Parts: sequence; C-alpha cells; structure tokens
Amino acid sequence: MATVSGLLSHVTGDPDLVGAVGVASERVRPGKGGVITARPKVYQVDGGKVSFPCEPGKAVITLHYLNNVVDTVPIVVGEKSSYTLEDVVRAGELADSSTQRELEILVTEVRDLIDSSAADRRAAASSASRASSSASSASTSANRAEQARSDTSAMMSQTNELMTRAQQAATDAGGSANTAKQSEKNAASSASEARSHADRAGKIADSTSWSGDRLTVNGKTSPSLTGPKGDRGPKGQDGEVKFESLTQAQRETLRGPAGVIVSTQEPADKNLVWVDPSGAALDLLSNAFYVSTDAEATALSGKVPKGTYVIAAQSGNVYKEE
Repeated sequence: MATVSGLLSHVTGDPDLVGAVGVASERVRPGKGGVITARPKVYQVDGGKVSFPCEPGKAVITLHYLNNVVDTVPIVVGEKSSYTLEDVVRAGELADSSTQRELEILVTEVRDLIDSSAADRRAAASSASRASSSASSASTSANRAEQARSDTSAMMSQTNELMTRAQQAATDAGGSANTAKQSEKNAASSASEARSHADRAGKIADSTSWSGDRLTVNGKTSPSLTGPKGDRGPKGQDGEVKFESLTQAQRETLRGPAGVIVSTQEPADKNLVWVDPSGAALDLLSNAFYVSTDAEATALSGKVPKGTYVIAAQSGNVYKEE
C-alpha cells in the first residue's frame, strides 16, 4: 500500500480553506485477497497539508471546504510505496473519460500481444516437437542405414564365400571331368579287351569237337583219352535180402498202386488193401489191380490194359477191363 501526501493550496499560492479530505475506491473492486469497498474515509487537513494511505488502482478524493463546498477529484495510485498528491492527480487525469478509449485500445493491443506471444510459444513448442520427432526419425534412419550397411557387408561376405565355393566346385568339376574321361578310356579299353577274349572264346568253342575219346581244340587233336583196360575183379557174393531187413523207406518203394500195401503184417488202416509178400494171405494175380473203393475202381476204366482185374477192397467188387 502506498502513502499519498501533499499541499492543498489556492491558485494564489496560499493554503486553501480545506478542512478534510475523503478517500474512496472509484468502485467496488477486487484486492487484498478480497474486495475493496467504495465507502470513503476522511482524513483531516493541517495547515493545508494532508497525508493518507491508498491501495494501488483508481480512487477518488473529496475536498471538503469550510463553507461546506465539496470537490471530487479522480486519482490513480501505482505500486510504489509513496506518491505526492500531484502525482496521483495527474495519473487520474490521464485515466479520465477523454483517454478511456485510448487505454482500452492499449489494453486490447496488449492482449493481442499476449495472445500472439502465446501462439508463438505454442508454435515454438510445436516446432520443437516436430524438431524432436525429426531428430528421432533421423536417428531411426541412421540406425536403419547402419543396419543396412551391416546387412550389406554380411551379404558381400556371403557372396564372396559363395564365389569361392563356386570356383572350388568348378575346379572339382574339371578334375571330375578329367577323371570321367580317363574312366571312359579305361572302360573302352576294357570293353575292347573283353570283346577280344569273347572272340577268342567263340573261336575256341567253334573249333572244339570230340571224336571218340579224342578232343580237338583249335585244330589240335589230343591223343586217346581212354586208358588201358584193367584186370577183372573177383566175383562178389550173391546177396539175399529179407523183407524184415528192409528199412521203412525201402518198404515204401515196394508199395503198389494207391490203396494197396505190401507187408507181412496186417496194417492198422483197414481201408488199405493188404498184400502179404509171403503168399500166406492170398495168391497174387499178375493181372489184378487193387484199390480201396468202387469209385477208385471205376476211375481206372480205360486206363489199364484189357483183361486187367480191378478189385475194390472195401466192397469186394471185381471189375474187369474189356
């Protein structure tokens, strides 16, 4: 809060007959964390001098003369700690109605400047953001470029390795081709030699023949291959074979036609025709043929010589081939 002090004098220079000065806000307005009212407060004048405190801003003072005349004077108080009465009255004259429009214009211009400054700050912030984004993009591009350079280097290394392998493969292929050619030559030589051997073998086979006990090969005939006849050996002992001394395999070879068994003992299978070789059981017919069933007997019709008897053992029927 500022202190305002000064002399109230007549135009002649003498102190005027002002008994008191009232001080009040021009209107109710905000201030001091609350509101400043428009109710006046009176301060006494001593010897034409007056002093009073006042909040910054517009205010009015009322001059109370001894003859009860009152004058109202607008003042404007600044932010300093003290002002003369002349200073605040002059400031009030600048802020009267004649200059109000100019002040409004100034205030509008100041606001425009503030708004422009805010817009500039926003634009600057946006530009800074875009710059940051561009920097980030540039960093990303740099990283991608570095990765591409690394990938390219790796690809070049792989390409060089592939070229080396290709050259080695070409060299190996050349060696394999030479080996193949040599193998082809060897195979041709072997085939030629094989044909020569085959021709010689064919000629030998064509020129080979027997004449009695003499062999002729390629026009050359061997001497007689039969040796001298040896002396006659002693006569061997006549053999005598009994049926009981024959093995089962040998006995089986003596088996007659199907369904007939030759044995000195009666077989367990009663469906077979039993022929006792000792002749004790029956007399064998030289033109008889034994089978088990009538069906087997009839099946032999036309297959045995005429006059042959076919005997069915199960039924005892005798069939004669006419």
